Amino acid sequence: MIHKRMMTNNYFGFYLTVLILSLFTFIACNQNKPEPFKGKVFRTAQNQFGYSVYDKDENILINQIYIPSIPGNQNFKDSIDAQKVMTLVLNKLNKNQIPSVTTDDLIELKIKF
Repeated sequence: MIHKRMMTNNYFGFYLTVLILSLFTFIACNQNKPEPFKGKVFRTAQNQFGYSVYDKDENILINQIYIPSIPGNQNFKDSIDAQKVMTLVLNKLNKNQIPSVTTDDLIELKIKF
């Protein structure tokens, strides 16, 4: 009985050690990983705002001067709104998701349109 309990404790200790080492390895590998996509908010010629999204080689992938998902061509009213939408798009791209923006996203972000 004592021998069986000692073996169970040894297995528990072994698996706990493996789990902790795996967690540390995962954290160490993901800490210095640069995001593959970056963005920048800019002012348009009409004194409105937009944003650009760049890949890791600094090629422009998206140049958004109008609020997405809104009928017509409505500009972002301020840089904060452009920043919010750009951050949403970047988060989706960096998670390998389609960078679409819905009207529900805009409402949730409190974008003025």
